[in-house]
Amino acid sequence: MHLSIVKKKLKAKEPVLAAKVNFMSPQVVELLGMLGFDCLWICNEHLYADQRLLDHLTLACRASGMDTMLRRNIAGYHDLLQPLEMGVHGFMIPRVRSIDYLKKIVDDVKFPPQGKRGLDGVNADANYGLMPVQDYMRFSNSQTFIVAQIEDVEAIPLIDQVAAVEGVDVVFIGQGDMSVSMGMAGQVRHPRILEVVDQVANSCARHGKTAGVPALNAEDATAMIDKGFGFFTTGADYRFIRNGLLALRKDFSSIGFNFRDMQLMEEET
Repeated sequence: MHLSIVKKKLKAKEPVLAAKVNFMSPQVVELLGMLGFDCLWICNEHLYADQRLLDHLTLACRASGMDTMLRRNIAGYHDLLQPLEMGVHGFMIPRVRSIDYLKKIVDDVKFPPQGKRGLDGVNADANYGLMPVQDYMRFSNSQTFIVAQIEDVEAIPLIDQVAAVEGVDVVFIGQGDMSVSMGMAGQVRHPRILEVVDQVANSCARHGKTAGVPALNAEDATAMIDKGFGFFTTGADYRFIRNGLLALRKDFSSIGFNFRDMQLMEEET
């Protein structure tokens, strides 16, 4: 496993940018890495990468020198251990509502003395057994990261406690789900949401952690950096492909090409 770009930048107080994949293509992942993105965000909460595909996506990250961050609900120890041994650098933990739950995740991700992770030592994250065991354990502990998501009204009182958990690197405000939880779906820059944004930034500053947030665009990221944020997610292959195809359709429509209307297609079927 290569040195984590995310951990290096967090330590240096440099902003981190993670891009997401929806279509789960290793080729797209490798392209993102070749273009110099810090981190690939694989969502296994809403999307459906199985273990074999997850292994291929992680391999594409390793081949292009990019970190892998996996978001998934944790049902058991294997949900963390197997991706770690594939070479996943970090986990985004959705809908954090319990400090004990978060501490258990840290225990499962980190080797002793920081946690209680079990040892195999012959997989991708250990360079297939080429690393001495003690070096491997120290390396893994120093190069893996945990991002805790604050996404519900119920989690707001826990923000400071989340930021205080040893082993958590980033506290990330999930504005989309938070807006739903507050009854204002989609209003991700509503003043009530921004109050939580400020609370996350303040707690992270107090406990020496990095605050994370989705960046709507470069201007939005600049505003959030000014608030003290340093970890950003933005964009996805779905958006890039959709926007590119819509632009192509518009260009060719302007010179007389006719395109089927989606509503008509639905009526015909």
